[in-house]
Amino acid sequence: MLWLPIELVDHIIDFLDDCSDILSLALTCRLLAKRLIPSVLEYREITTTINLEALWSHLADSPSLARNIRALHI
Repeated sequence: MLWLPIELVDHIIDFLDDCSDILSLALTCRLLAKRLIPSVLEYREITTTINLEALWSHLADSPSLARNIRALHI
């Protein structure tokens, strides 16, 4: 899988919803660990309040992180 273009790897990762699957993939090699931890794992499911402006600004400034969100609990 490492010989694939990183854009294709990212697209494959987009289909993984379970954090344990993402973690398992990340633990297969250093390159994937660097790519997936923490950028994907920490942004899969977010629980927050609506008034946390710093979070919304951070996500607005980082669309590559925002696209990883699968569940948002407010």
